[in-house]
Amino acid sequence: MCRYNRSLYRESAKYLSIETPPVSLKQEGFPLFDMKLGYCYLEIIMKKPPISKGGFYASLFFFCFFLPCSVRPLNENGTWQYKTEKEYLCIKNGEEKGFTATEFKAAQKDGWEKQYRYKVGKKKVYMTASVAQEKGYAEKDPTADVEGYDACRKVCILASLAFGKHVYPNQVETEGITNITLEDVSYIENAGGVIKLLGQIKYINDNEIAAFVSPAVVYNGSQLASVKDVFNAILVRGDAVGDVCFYGPGAGKLPTASAVVADIIDCAKHSERKKIFGWGAGNEDYVVDYKERIEMPFYVRAKATPAEINAKFSDVKFLSRKGQPSDEVAFITDIMTENKLNKKLDGINVINTIKVTNY
Repeated sequence: MCRYNRSLYRESAKYLSIETPPVSLKQEGFPLFDMKLGYCYLEIIMKKPPISKGGFYASLFFFCFFLPCSVRPLNENGTWQYKTEKEYLCIKNGEEKGFTATEFKAAQKDGWEKQYRYKVGKKKVYMTASVAQEKGYAEKDPTADVEGYDACRKVCILASLAFGKHVYPNQVETEGITNITLEDVSYIENAGGVIKLLGQIKYINDNEIAAFVSPAVVYNGSQLASVKDVFNAILVRGDAVGDVCFYGPGAGKLPTASAVVADIIDCAKHSERKKIFGWGAGNEDYVVDYKERIEMPFYVRAKATPAEINAKFSDVKFLSRKGQPSDEVAFITDIMTENKLNKKLDGINVINTIKVTNY
């Protein structure tokens, strides 16, 4: 459900919020077992001056997602602990047992099923994805969320509202999270971040924007890194005000019912008058190729040596993880376009690349 409010910052910016149901990823065939990952992040940079005398320019960032919350670590005595080696709480035939990331791959083949944390009322309950789907806590088919299709639709709606021109799903390049592995999660965790499925929109000029959906690295220093469970956050970044974070539940029967009732009341209040709400037609050239126009750092994992990487890149930060193979490297690049990155990686055996955010 989408809401629109023109009064934020007294006409200096537009505020949009999304409320979405919780998602739990299917374990079967999906490598990222420690993520209860949700929907989308939307970044909108508003370069147009608002209707105010102060000449204030605003950058808006919209987020809607869930952070990883299903990991429960064990200490050597079998007691659940935090900030230690991560374990996965699994169940088979009613028996619960914890596994390390390495052990879990073999355990899954042996019939052990990963349990995720769900909020049921005021309690947090662990259950498998299949049980959660049966009880209605998770969607029956998470394909739209895992592949980024749901995030893409939200990006189209919010981009159209924010900039006044229609954006079509086929204009938004979309990449899901199925290529993310536990190895990638481990590297990024050691670098002080998490991997999220983000939908981003960047204003270029009145006739051009960039829009795309993909996994991205969010560092723990961000206000968004602490958002967990069914909660969502919207980060608004202004030139003068800085970062302002809006935070609240985005799923559950009461938050969902509240949003529905609020919209019904809004319709009832405006039954005798028109409420202008919409946008104009778009065009094929409105959404540009972000790979050519937008610069950012990138996370790269490859089969190579540090010397080979240093020969290709002038400034990189190498990462490490437990159990890292001797012929594998992972690193963060400096700022560049994705097309430039691909040219530099020519001839390198690349395993994965992920965009890196700066907020």
